[in-house]
Amino acid sequence: MHRGHLHLYGHSRGALKATPDSLDVGVDCWNWSPAAFDQILARQSPTPAMA
Repeated sequence: MHRGHLHLYGHSRGALKATPDSLDVGVDCWNWSPAAFDQILARQSPTPAMA
């Protein structure tokens, strides 16, 4: 963590707070659709394009 690695979680039902290093990628947090890698990166950017 904190060395350029991404930590992606599922099955946490949105209970985990998104950080620059971790994100819940379960479909229940993404409008019931799989998240594309570019969407994940955009959401984890310092100024999120998607919130």
